[in-house]
Amino acid sequence: MFDGLSKYNIILASASPRRQELLAHLGFDFSVEVRSVDERYPAELSADEIALYLSELKANAFEENYFTDLKLVITADTVVCLSLIH
Repeated sequence: MFDGLSKYNIILASASPRRQELLAHLGFDFSVEVRSVDERYPAELSADEIALYLSELKANAFEENYFTDLKLVITADTVVCLSLIH
């Protein structure tokens, strides 16, 4: 399923040990490169929009000339929601 990805230089833009573990478990060779971003988001965003917004923010932290046809940069964010049922 992932055969076509072997030609890419895969970069995980996350310091998350869990994300690193997931990629390693899938057998990917990858490097980790994290850019510092201000992770504040607009208050009107829903939980799923927050995760997407922050992922895009992390991707945009890379300089435009950083990207090439053979680089695959993976960004992600997680939002945890808690529902209290009485």
